[in-house]
Amino acid sequence: MTSVWKKSAQSLLAVAAVAASALFAPAAGHAAPSCSPVAPTEAAAAAAAKACGITVEALDHRSATSSLQVQADGTAVLYVSTYAWTQVSSGYPTTSFWTTNRDAMRSGREYGTTRVWRSFVRFDGLAPVTGTQILNATVTLTLNHSASCAATPVDLWKTQDLTAPATTTWANSLGYWQTKVASVSTAANTTCGSAPHAVTFSGGVTNAVQQKAAGGGADITFGLRALDENDQLQWKKFAPTGAFLEIWYQTA
Repeated sequence: MTSVWKKSAQSLLAVAAVAASALFAPAAGHAAPSCSPVAPTEAAAAAAAKACGITVEALDHRSATSSLQVQADGTAVLYVSTYAWTQVSSGYPTTSFWTTNRDAMRSGREYGTTRVWRSFVRFDGLAPVTGTQILNATVTLTLNHSASCAATPVDLWKTQDLTAPATTTWANSLGYWQTKVASVSTAANTTCGSAPHAVTFSGGVTNAVQQKAAGGGADITFGLRALDENDQLQWKKFAPTGAFLEIWYQTA
């Protein structure tokens, strides 16, 4: 079988239509370990394809709305980069920020004020993982600014599905918060020499996505909150663009 490295919509459909374990069996004469990627990257998948004489097809998650990548070991990766987001503030309890203050996803007590902000991100396009075994899942966002020069925590929660983001407010979303799934301590403050950077949340994200995969559904919503919402040094602003959910799963 000739090794192929494709990036196209047709590639995505072709891979999604066939169980990975059936499509990507190691070629004769190759030991199993040499046909499995060492690292979960597209480059490793391409190397495995070349070494084993198999086909690896993918869409690049940086330039497409979503992608499916099947690895030589029979696992698949789904990058979900289509999402809807909004934020809420205790200072404006009945205000929707669906069309205003869209320059950042805010979390924590706004520095110099008593206002607390929280943000919601709904990732769409989860249909391919329905009924599969989730091996690993992470959420990645870009931190643009933090009040503190030193690392402070920010929490990621699994929340109620964000079915009406345009009308979500502080007052009507207080019951949305279900389970804290991850926490990261980080900082990005250019006055201290700390540049904006990607922040990846893992931990309980895998279990949250597994529950969604078991129950079905086209999307999953996560929320950002400061660990201590009374501490203004935990104030953070995340980029409103470039968020993505990465899911490694077993198709068969």
